[in-house]
Amino acid sequence: NQFILLKNSTTNDGFYFKAGSGASSIQAAGGSNVLNFFTSGNERMRLDASGNVLVGGTTVATSSGGLNVEVSSSGSTVSPLTLQNQSTGNGSGVYLTFRGQRNTGAQADYTYIQSVADDTTAGNGSLRFHTNGSGTIAERMRIDSSGNVGIGTAAPNATLTVTQSGS
Repeated sequence: NQFILLKNSTTNDGFYFKAGSGASSIQAAGGSNVLNFFTSGNERMRLDASGNVLVGGTTVATSSGGLNVEVSSSGSTVSPLTLQNQSTGNGSGVYLTFRGQRNTGAQADYTYIQSVADDTTAGNGSLRFHTNGSGTIAERMRIDSSGNVGIGTAAPNATLTVTQSGS
């Protein structure tokens, strides 16, 4: 039951790739300018005409578009998005960058949140918050593996440690 079907009719123009009966498919409908990805007969991902990527949903939740990940899990928590670094060394990790365009036209990283493996043997890590001030990205706050929060320091030694620059 594997086939490639290219259609063009008044109700369903575009193309359709399918493997098996209702298993997985990729569909492109010319009228809607949408590319749909299906598994087990259910739509799992969509690339819409505006370039938005929708995972688990079919409409953009906000007007800003981009990547929209939706899950439906009543009464339980889920992880709809996982960022993973396959490295096993201390100091490895992942970060989420918030980037924008400067008035000069150049791209700029304004802020990022970093998850770092501090001790891969014990499975300990820290969450670090970086902001751009005066053209330099620097760590401004950290939550370490003990739950201590440090503002202005990379080594908090209490529940909350605040260190003023220059002191």
